[in-house]
Amino acid sequence: MKFNAFRLGFATSMLAAAGPVFAGVQPANVEIFDIQGSGLTSTRVGQTVRVPDSVVTAVLVDGFYLQTPDARADSEDSLTANGMRVVTVGAPVYGAGGSVQVGHMLAATG
Repeated sequence: MKFNAFRLGFATSMLAAAGPVFAGVQPANVEIFDIQGSGLTSTRVGQTVRVPDSVVTAVLVDGFYLQTPDARADSEDSLTANGMRVVTVGAPVYGAGGSVQVGHMLAATG
C-alpha cells in the first residue's frame, strides 16, 4: 500500500464529524484513493472535498495520517493509495475541542 502526502489545506478548527459548509454547499464526499489517483498529480487540486469517516493511523505535531476503512478500500491498491497525510496548522484538534488520536474515525474537509 502506498501513502502519499496530500495537503488538504484546512485549519484545524474545521475538523469535525459533519464537516463545514462552504457558501451553503456541502463539499462532495470523496474517498482517499480518488483524491490520490494513480498519477503524479491529484485530479482534485483546487477543489474542496470531504473525506468520509476514515481511521487515524498516526498523529504528528502538524497533522495526521488517515486510512480508508477496509470495507471501502480500493481494490486497485497497486495503483492508488488508501491512506494519506493530512497537514494541519499546529497540532490536530477537533473544532469542538479535544485532540485527534490514533484509532479515531473522522471526516476531514479541505
